[in-house]
Amino acid sequence: MEAAKRTLFGRRAARSRDAAVEDARKLATLLDDAFRIPGTNIRFGWDAIVGLLYGPGDVATFIVGLSPVIAAWRLGASRWLLIRMLMNLGLDSIIGIIPGIGTLFDIFYKANRRNARLLDRHVAAAKRAAAEAPQTGG
Repeated sequence: MEAAKRTLFGRRAARSRDAAVEDARKLATLLDDAFRIPGTNIRFGWDAIVGLLYGPGDVATFIVGLSPVIAAWRLGASRWLLIRMLMNLGLDSIIGIIPGIGTLFDIFYKANRRNARLLDRHVAAAKRAAAEAPQTGG
């Protein structure tokens, strides 16, 4: 039982939280910021490109974008945080279906980047709470 506690609340848990945040950041970069329009600071990613396939493209990026939401759920995120993350993806997908406007929305809204930040904040709060919790000797 003590070994299980170390696994859940010790180094492995901290590493898995950090890995989840890092994975979410990498996914956000890939989907939202991978490319730059030359001569501007406007960045876009595969979400906008794949979203040009109206319907199937948006479904595909929605499914891929669920990864940080699932990570947040596994890390014990609140129901409200999970709803916010799903709303970001849902809004991105629903508006993404509209030809032209959807692509522009993908470029500027960056739902995956938003979700990566939300996951990062959740993990940071969990780390602070763990650091402030009274330590028990075993």
